[in-house]
Amino acid sequence: MTILSVSILNRSGKVLLSRQFVEISRIRVESLLSAFPRLVGSSKQHTYVETETVRYLYQPLEALYVVLITTKGSNVVEDLETLRLICKLVPNYLPIYASLDEESILEAAFELIAAFDEVIDWGGLRENVDVQQVNVLTEMFSHEEKLANMIKESKMMEAKEVAKRRAESLSREKSEREKLNKLGADFGRFQGRSFGGISAESYQASMSVPETGFTFTGMSNYGHSESKTFQPSVESSKVVSAGIGGKGLSLGGNRKQDSILEELKKEGELMSSSSSIRTGVSSEERSNRNLRMKSSVSQESVHFVAQEDIVLEMNRDGVIHSFEIKGNLFLQISDPKKASILIHTKLGDMHAFQIRTHPNIDKNRWTSSQVLSLRDASRGFPVGSPLSILRWRLTSSEEKMIPLTINCWPAESSSETVVIIEYELVALRELENVVIQIPLAKSAGTPKLRGADGEFSFRSGMVEWKIALVDKDNPQGSLEFVTEPTPATSFFPVQVSFTSSEIYGKIGIESVKDSSDESPHKFSLEKCLTTERYSIVHD
Repeated sequence: MTILSVSILNRSGKVLLSRQFVEISRIRVESLLSAFPRLVGSSKQHTYVETETVRYLYQPLEALYVVLITTKGSNVVEDLETLRLICKLVPNYLPIYASLDEESILEAAFELIAAFDEVIDWGGLRENVDVQQVNVLTEMFSHEEKLANMIKESKMMEAKEVAKRRAESLSREKSEREKLNKLGADFGRFQGRSFGGISAESYQASMSVPETGFTFTGMSNYGHSESKTFQPSVESSKVVSAGIGGKGLSLGGNRKQDSILEELKKEGELMSSSSSIRTGVSSEERSNRNLRMKSSVSQESVHFVAQEDIVLEMNRDGVIHSFEIKGNLFLQISDPKKASILIHTKLGDMHAFQIRTHPNIDKNRWTSSQVLSLRDASRGFPVGSPLSILRWRLTSSEEKMIPLTINCWPAESSSETVVIIEYELVALRELENVVIQIPLAKSAGTPKLRGADGEFSFRSGMVEWKIALVDKDNPQGSLEFVTEPTPATSFFPVQVSFTSSEIYGKIGIESVKDSSDESPHKFSLEKCLTTERYSIVHD
């Protein structure tokens, strides 16, 4: 038996790792491996394929191939045993909780080569070893390394203590400043003075506004007035500062307010909230009310997050170019006593999904009883950091599967371009924080709003349309604005983002039990859907 080389390739034939055990040139090895993908594609054999000079023995390992190149006179049965042993060794030398992919193989290249050398000696003959013996032979203990790690850990602990003491000091300083500010506010109320028609309390509140913005409030309807907040430039800040003098700050003057609005329009920054105009309620108040309606998930020491990301591209006519759902089930354990557990899942109709478990999950147990458990129960799940234990993927070209349809209708004339954008809820029951962004060319100028369901803003060549909640009570909406004459192609691609607590995958957790005595553990489950890329293109 003579083994020339052991290699790991991806499905397209790219060589990730190769170890030779006889005198052979690199060019010769590369030519042999480059011919392998073509031979596999044309051969009917599932374990080996032969050429005139060599024999290839291979075994798929998820998205990779483990390939042995031997002489034609080598013993096939013994070579197959060697191949199976190497395939068992590969996952053991990858980083903990890593997947069998190119990045993990490259990261563990030297450890894998050392393991291959323990299985096959120089000359291509197999050593009489098994997996456990190889692990013992490749395990290296260094007293100096252990000492260096102890010193490193002690320095990290010392740095954490210093940071903790500094945080406590900053917290004390902050509380002292708050006490002083409160004393100053009480003194202002006691004096009861008035500055330019405003009480001391209002003057102090106006002076405490951060430098990044200022607020105008119409005082004629005080008590149920509407607030609008703008981000001013340096010039507009100077205009406001000039108004604070001996006569005080006049908040009811429409002329000065109009002049500042004109300054903002010249800079290309215009913000409007049509829904706030109609109802007299600011967007901030509406978002706070929506947050109070939704109760946050109380996390247990065993917490799951079922997260899905949407990737979609469709044209303005509704033709889907690509639509993909990528899901992950994350596990986060905060109690080390609950690291060794059995996770009993509950799956709905998932026949259209591709489902994969983590490499360290017992696949046989998952296939037979839909229970997620580690192959080596003595190791336990990681504590303190989330781990993706299950993945699923769905692709489709059906319009009824997408969560939200977007129609963009730019109509160009000789004097102006009217843009109408509509959305409609399709597959899901509720979407939150919907943001639709429409690009504008420089020639389009500042858009003029005609009507909007939600909040409309324009900044830095981008129209932004925000809808806090889209559900069965609000499944449709539209936005209409006018610009200077502009080609229809300049309003694409339209980018959409949103979140939802509803996901496509019918995945649930039935129970969590201890792996030793199967005693039940409390757990919590959170579901979320986000957009990775959601684009509407022109063609």
